[in-house]
Amino acid sequence: MIRNYELRFEIKPGKFVYVPTDNCRAYGNRLNKKLLSRWTPDLYFYHLAKAGGHIAAMRPHLNLPFHASVDLTKFFNSVSRTRVHRALRKIGISNREAFDIATECCVEVDGRKFLPYGFPQSMLLATLVFEKSALGKEVRQLRAEGVFVSVYVDDILLSATDLQILRAAYDRIVQSAETSGFEASHEKSEEPGNEICSFNCSISDRMIIIAERMDRFRLQLSEASDFSREAILRYVSVVNVDQADQLAKSTQTSNSSTNLAFS
Repeated sequence: MIRNYELRFEIKPGKFVYVPTDNCRAYGNRLNKKLLSRWTPDLYFYHLAKAGGHIAAMRPHLNLPFHASVDLTKFFNSVSRTRVHRALRKIGISNREAFDIATECCVEVDGRKFLPYGFPQSMLLATLVFEKSALGKEVRQLRAEGVFVSVYVDDILLSATDLQILRAAYDRIVQSAETSGFEASHEKSEEPGNEICSFNCSISDRMIIIAERMDRFRLQLSEASDFSREAILRYVSVVNVDQADQLAKSTQTSNSSTNLAFS
């Protein structure tokens, strides 16, 4: 394997970010344009720029009463060079070129060749592999059957009007993930019910940022510049306007108390 990264660093136990070389970064940006000229990703991938992000991935689920989520663990590590090569072939890239691309874009660690987290092309290639797998096929089938499914990187959210239908859909997603070579996290996935937690939010008939995350926002606001404060409050208001109002008032009260203490 070629050396296509400068270094890697661990952001949590077992999860590494790979810093690409300048040549690899430039190659990845060119490759992304090439891929998108040949392939249009399915609309259920909300992590891609035009789809709107994780809030957009959550919002449509508010219209349905039952929810579930499947978290894919070690997502990028699960995407091997062979799987990248195979997915590229499915969008009409020649065998030789597909192999060269897969080799250029994967790293080798302990004898395994896989997509690294941190390369500009990794997200798009991982999405392509997902879409062309049995898991991607199952997502499309469930959506056609009336189950709403959205995907944000390695998080799969599901909602339906019928609890039994959603339970069957959840099992089908978990099974198809395993068939595709992905692994569903038993700790982070949530079985069907009226409410689930995803992206630090509780999702039911509305979105509510969980208390722990709100506490971190309060701490950040106490030390934030005006620009950062505005960005935090704007984000919270997009999720839940009432929480944004409460957050703004609580920090104003805290600042007033601090000012009185030093006056």
